Amino acid sequence: IKVTPMTETVSESIRMEQGRRILAARNLRGITQDELAAACRVSGAAVSAWEHGKASPRAFLQTDVAQALGVTWFSLFGLEAS
Repeated sequence: IKVTPMTETVSESIRMEQGRRILAARNLRGITQDELAAACRVSGAAVSAWEHGKASPRAFLQTDVAQALGVTWFSLFGLEAS
């Protein structure tokens, strides 16, 4: 039996939620992964990885991602009060 460390599970969950938020915001904005990638100076593969929860934008890119998507950093990363 393989036991997954709890921190890994929490990290994966956070990445998946961030990815869903990025995808939803990108779709609402009507831009492609490549357009978002160009705005953030990353590859289309990086954007795909974010949206699929395989990676998260590096801290120094997070404000660029939010700005390119026309949302606040807080809402994009789930920190805005409901």
